[in-house]
Amino acid sequence: MDVLGILRENGKDLLPEEIELLQTELDIGEYDAEYIAACKKQISELKNWSVNGMLREDRVESEVQVPEEHPPEAIVEKETNVIQSFSHVSAEDIVAADLQRMRSDRDYRSLFKNYVKESSVINEAFVSAHFSLFREPEVSVLLSCIHFSEEFLERYFSSLDPKAIALHQRFSENFFIKHYADLDAVTVLTKGVNSWRIKTLRSKMLSNFLRIKGVKV
Repeated sequence: MDVLGILRENGKDLLPEEIELLQTELDIGEYDAEYIAACKKQISELKNWSVNGMLREDRVESEVQVPEEHPPEAIVEKETNVIQSFSHVSAEDIVAADLQRMRSDRDYRSLFKNYVKESSVINEAFVSAHFSLFREPEVSVLLSCIHFSEEFLERYFSSLDPKAIALHQRFSENFFIKHYADLDAVTVLTKGVNSWRIKTLRSKMLSNFLRIKGVKV
């Protein structure tokens, strides 16, 4: 992300939380020391400008009252500029920054689970495209919240928690048979979410397979 470019071109229009997000990006991103120093100098100047600007605005507001139903054109223009400037921040950048903040919280796992459930961004396509963004415990939480396709499960199987797959994911009998050595059969057939965990709903192929393996559940 071109943090310095955003600060120089749209810095005065950014909200405090937006500047904070850019600071987080500098902390977690791969930028050289000179670039970071230039960005932090720009942020410092913006904060000083913001404080002075607020003092000036307070004096102006005490003298002139603007009807709320008719906002000044300058305010509308500012809001538009903020939206346009912050559109440069990608979904990956936002999620990465949110993860960085949550990981330092004592209730991190619970926070992350709620975050995933409420997110309109984190789905199979996003996780597949940015798999390295998530740590191992986070991937297990993802498995408990999102239904992934067998294609995804196959692609990342070696990096996934078999227990989480067995408990929370829906997959075919063929997938189960293929990964029988890794997926605990008792967990899949007694606590899993697949309809064929019930004996009467299993195919003859699976029933015979389980009988050969000595599985009686």
